[in-house]
Amino acid sequence: MARAASSAWPHLLLSLLSLLSLSWTPTRADTETIVLQAPHQVRSFLGNNATLQCKLQTQNSNVQVTLVTWMRPDPTGRPVSIAVFHPTQGPSFPAHPSFPDPGRLEFVAARPGVELRDATLAVRELRAEDEANYTCHFATFPHGSRSAGTWLRVLAQPQNKAEIKEDPLSQEPVACCVSTGGRPPASISWSLGGEPNTSQAVGPLPGTFTVTSLLTLKPSSQINLKNITCIVKHETYEKPVTLPVHYPPEVSISGYDGNWYLGQSEANLSCDAYSNPEPTAYEWTT
Repeated sequence: MARAASSAWPHLLLSLLSLLSLSWTPTRADTETIVLQAPHQVRSFLGNNATLQCKLQTQNSNVQVTLVTWMRPDPTGRPVSIAVFHPTQGPSFPAHPSFPDPGRLEFVAARPGVELRDATLAVRELRAEDEANYTCHFATFPHGSRSAGTWLRVLAQPQNKAEIKEDPLSQEPVACCVSTGGRPPASISWSLGGEPNTSQAVGPLPGTFTVTSLLTLKPSSQINLKNITCIVKHETYEKPVTLPVHYPPEVSISGYDGNWYLGQSEANLSCDAYSNPEPTAYEWTT
């Protein structure tokens, strides 16, 4: 990725930009002449790349772009510059605590010496802290400045599982549903309703969350375990994910009536197993 040779010129140009912005108030006709096209929101996944589009459109051939600046808030909320493009000197990426790794930024279409109309910015290898409101700022002459904002959302799709466990304190069966590594945190509910005990913890990757929901099943003898499902809602799902609860087999033997006798024919025993998923093999031993 190309970098400007000097680190001083962006600060000088930004100062010039501030003076131009103060000394020029665009008229309504000027505002209608120049339009910035940028999406209100861009969504991408943790670890992937995101493209923040920002394009200037105008039918006025006299519009000259003097500088393009991308900004985002620092931890205090103050907007700071993270990427600058000059029409002749090219790109510069000032290091700042709000974006300490400027090597992950790249102007996609802008090139030195070419008419500057497309300031689209790529953000590589997304991190959770990249989620913010980014502002694209075009300084033009003689029509002043234009800005457009894009909210970058950084998402992570969770992994889910549900099973039956035994509460070590009450010895009662507990339905446990876990949604791991989601961003934002997933929402969990149960087909039985009730009041589950739901907790949230840090996920396996920075900026992700793990949500655990425990539903006590009592009295267990009146509950059909096949009808218990965990419902996980998350922004990355088109519709909620429904998980059947897995539980180990409950095995019993039927067929013996306590009155078998020597020489009896057609004496049968049945092995009955009740589980989710259903058993795939049976083995008899004596």
